Amino acid sequence: MEDKRSLYRNRFDFFVNGFMSLVSISTSVYAISLVGGTTMTQPLPPIVLVGFIIAGIFALAALVNWIIMLRSPKDTRLDDLINAVKVLNQSIINLSLAQETIKTEQANTKSRFKMFTNEARDTLSKSLDIAHSHHRNAISPEDILLTILRGTDFRGNLVMRSIGANIAEMIEALINSPQKESTNNESGYLSKQIKEVIAHALDESRVLNKLTYVGTEHILLGLLLVGGTSGELLNKHGVDLEKVRTVSRQLPAIA
Repeated sequence: MEDKRSLYRNRFDFFVNGFMSLVSISTSVYAISLVGGTTMTQPLPPIVLVGFIIAGIFALAALVNWIIMLRSPKDTRLDDLINAVKVLNQSIINLSLAQETIKTEQANTKSRFKMFTNEARDTLSKSLDIAHSHHRNAISPEDILLTILRGTDFRGNLVMRSIGANIAEMIEALINSPQKESTNNESGYLSKQIKEVIAHALDESRVLNKLTYVGTEHILLGLLLVGGTSGELLNKHGVDLEKVRTVSRQLPAIA
C-alpha cells in the first residue's frame, strides 16, 4: 500500500514538473519568434502550438491524478489536509478565546482602578518608572513600597509614620536590596504579586471603607498580606496588619 502511495506521489510530481517545463520551453520559443519578427496578429508558430497542447495534456492529467489521490481515503495527503484544517480551526478558536480573555481582563482591570484615588494611581505610575529603571517590565511589591515610602504626603506613608516606622531606614534597605530579574512569563506591567496586592487592597477597602475608594493605606495592607520582602521589611519596622488597620480607620474619609 505504501508503494502505491509513493507511486501516486511520483506520478503527480512528474506531471507537475513536466507541465512547468513545457510551458517554460514553449513560452521561450514564442518569445524568440516574436523577437525574430513575428507579430501578435500572426498565427502562433506550430512548435508553440504543439508545446501548449502537450502542456495542457500534462496539466489535465495532473489535475485528474490529484483528484483521484484526494478521493482516496487511505492517502496520507488527504489525512494531512484534514489535520491541517483541524489545526487551523482550533487555532482560530484559541485566538478568539484569547481575545475574549484579554478583553475581560482589561475590563476587570479598568473597573478595579476606577476605585483608586489619585495618589494610588500615582503610586502605580511611579512604581512602573522604578521597574523600568531596573530594566523590568512589571511592577514588584518592593517598587510599590519604595514609592509609598518616598511619598511624604501619601496616606500610606502617614500611617507608617504614625506607627513609628523609620522611613529613611526602610528606603535605604530597599535601595540596597538585590533587584529581581524580569521573568518572561509576566505580561503587562502588573506582576502576579501586584495583582494579589490589588485584590487584597480591594478587600481591605471593602471592610474599612465600604469600597468607596482604594488608597495607599489599603495598598499597604495588601503588601502586608502578600508578604515577601516588602512584608518582612514592614513587620521588621513594626508595621503590621492590625496597627495599619487601626490607624487607617482613624484617617479622614475621602469624599
